[in-house]
Amino acid sequence: MNYRNVSAAIALSVLCWLNLSTASASEIIFGVKAGGVDFDADGIDPTTIVSGQLGYEFLDLIAADIATELEITRSISDGESDSGDYSYASQALYLSARSIGPIYVIGRAGVIAAEVDYNSGGSVDDTGVAYGVGVGFSTGIRFELELTRYEFEDTDTTTLTLGVHF
Repeated sequence: MNYRNVSAAIALSVLCWLNLSTASASEIIFGVKAGGVDFDADGIDPTTIVSGQLGYEFLDLIAADIATELEITRSISDGESDSGDYSYASQALYLSARSIGPIYVIGRAGVIAAEVDYNSGGSVDDTGVAYGVGVGFSTGIRFELELTRYEFEDTDTTTLTLGVHF
C-alpha cells in the first residue's frame, strides 16, 4: 500500500469518526478547486491543478465555523522541469476556520502528502505541514480564492486556487 492510499485511508477514518451519519446537509462540505502549483526552485515550472474536497463543519463559534477537510489534488497538465515533464499529486487533511458572514476569511493548517512523478522516470515524495489563507463569498454556494503554502523536499511550494463549495 503506497503513502497515497494510507493517507487517504487515515483521512477518511477521521471523517467517519466524526459520525457523519448524524450530520445535517449544511455541516458537510463538498467542493472543487482549480488553480496552479508553483515550486520556488530553479528549473521547475508551475503546472495546473484540480482538486476535490470533502469536509465536515463540527463546531460553530460566534465568529467562525471550524471544520476538518480532506483535499485530493492532481495536475491536469504536465509541468515542465529540467528533469523532464512531471505530474503532481497530493492528499491533505486540514483543520480550517471560516469567519461568519457573506464575505469571509479562511484559515487552515494540516498535513499534506505530495508527490512529483517525472515522465522520464522516477519520482519525489514528501509529507509535511501545510497552511493556507483565503477569502470567500457566499450566496448559499461558497466561492473561494485560496493561497496555500508548504515545504516540499526543502522547497517552498505555493498553490493558488479558485473553488466552489456546497
